[in-house]
Amino acid sequence: AVYNGRRWTYRELNARANRLARLLIEKGARPEQRIGIMVKPSLDMASGVLAVLKAGAAYVPIDPGYPEQRIKYVLEDSGAELLLTQTGVAVPDGFCGEAILLDSVLSGDISPEDDVNPQSGAEPHNLAYLIYTSGTTGQPKGVMVEHQSLVNLCYWHNDAFNVTEHDKSAKYAGFGFDASVWEMFPYWIAGAELHII
Repeated sequence: AVYNGRRWTYRELNARANRLARLLIEKGARPEQRIGIMVKPSLDMASGVLAVLKAGAAYVPIDPGYPEQRIKYVLEDSGAELLLTQTGVAVPDGFCGEAILLDSVLSGDISPEDDVNPQSGAEPHNLAYLIYTSGTTGQPKGVMVEHQSLVNLCYWHNDAFNVTEHDKSAKYAGFGFDASVWEMFPYWIAGAELHII
């Protein structure tokens, strides 16, 4: 993954995601639990998304540029008790859960145990992510996607577009928009290089 001149190898990205996943598991992350992630485009975003999945939970992407009322609604409606965020991103008033600053948690040296993938207990039918519609026809609605559906999307995408480890892809869609899923996961499972715009 590459962002603003910084690059992480798959080993580095995986180690950071594992470190964060273990922290989330310590805080009670489990299958079907929804964890909000409200970050600006960054390497923290990449490791945060993967960490939530590695912990067995489902990520709820929230664009920090959304109006505060929408952010509050998504956090409340999703039932998120944990919120991954960054320094400089305002957590809305009234959020009763715990906010975790990714840039603080993920700083520092990588230790050997960070290379070990945690065991989450997630199954193919468990929720992978919960993403909210635009809400142009009323209140935004949460769309739940299971791991097996995400895997099917990735394999179809990579077959249709012949994605390989030699490819480079851009992650430019808004984080709270479902197109961001297409921009990340198919390329990661192929071993390609993801450039976060």
